[in-house]
Amino acid sequence: MMRARAVVLGVLGAACGPMPTLVPDAGSSPSFPSNVAVNGTFDGPDALASFSTLDTVATIALVDGRTGKALRFTTSAGPYGNRFGSTWKVLAPQAGTYCLTAWMKSTSTATVLRLYGAPPGQARGNMFTMPGPLTTWTKVPPNVKLDVAVQANDELFVEVTDFSSTPGTVIDLDDLDLWRSSDGSCTDQRSAVRP
Repeated sequence: MMRARAVVLGVLGAACGPMPTLVPDAGSSPSFPSNVAVNGTFDGPDALASFSTLDTVATIALVDGRTGKALRFTTSAGPYGNRFGSTWKVLAPQAGTYCLTAWMKSTSTATVLRLYGAPPGQARGNMFTMPGPLTTWTKVPPNVKLDVAVQANDELFVEVTDFSSTPGTVIDLDDLDLWRSSDGSCTDQRSAVRP
């Protein structure tokens, strides 16, 4: 069953790292908001470093993706081996509702995509659980919004989890799209790379 749920957590250790200065996409406008995810297509030189895990046995690799390259997460049996968090925290350039979509393939029966947004040092947000396995590239969430309301300069970051906690689960992630919705509906026009 697909569902979105609210989550409230303390500081998330897997989602730490420098907070980049945002430079809007060249085509950014009120009707076409920019993608603020750092290297969301995973095609840049530091793509492999854009997510991490607290478990040293779980792995992250760069593989062929839906478009260009993608990240491949392989889970482990450790206490945090099923969880991968963005190494970046983006400071929201404006208050508002921020929305998240991504494309995934997964051997898990339940892959969780979480969007966090909160004042620095806190973590609250929403999650979407996608039933699986996903044998082909699938937009997550497919038809509901995954959003979080934040104030300007709140931190935004992302986490991907194998809810089944099965060691050896493989989750591929590509075309991560994080943007401020013009009206809070998350139905804004997006790039052709992310239909």
